[in-house]
Amino acid sequence: MKKLLTSKVHTLTVILFIVLMIGPNNVFTQEAKNIHVETGYYGIFGQLGDKNTGWLPYLNIAYSKYLPASSTAYWEVGIGFFGHQEENRTVYNNRVRAIPVSTSFGWKLNLGDRFLFNPKMGLGLLSISTETQGNDLNRSERMMLRPSVTMSYKLEGNWFFTLETSLLMSSDLHEMSTNKSIYYVFMPSFGVSLQF
Repeated sequence: MKKLLTSKVHTLTVILFIVLMIGPNNVFTQEAKNIHVETGYYGIFGQLGDKNTGWLPYLNIAYSKYLPASSTAYWEVGIGFFGHQEENRTVYNNRVRAIPVSTSFGWKLNLGDRFLFNPKMGLGLLSISTETQGNDLNRSERMMLRPSVTMSYKLEGNWFFTLETSLLMSSDLHEMSTNKSIYYVFMPSFGVSLQF
């Protein structure tokens, strides 16, 4: 039953991402498509911060479009990847790979010629796989709420330097009735992004 639910959630998420990305232009009017690719490094603080360290750069790919009759408000669908290590008392540290898929609404506010201020609120699914000692692989699916604020500085062409602070709140889909299933993680990051 758990595997069937996980499979259905993955399928619906992928279908939603594809439909929103290539959907008809008359659903949201305004300008051309905006694809955003970002990579960089992040820190983990808060509930899991003292037990986790990042071991891979993060990667985000997103598609966004302005809402009708607005030059600042927009919607966005995105998929990402990041990995971290769970420190424990054994020799082996568990390696965790996470794939967030989300839909967000936010605002892009120009602060001068080169600075962009971007608050947004995201909701989606966080797929986690944990590699434990002995190469066992555990998987879990979590509902995710992710408010964030990004400050971008325009470099040459379509390149940007980004600083982001985000609060990642998630709850296990199979244990949503217990308080222990809810995690709060503060993840500041810096990186570069390309928009086209």
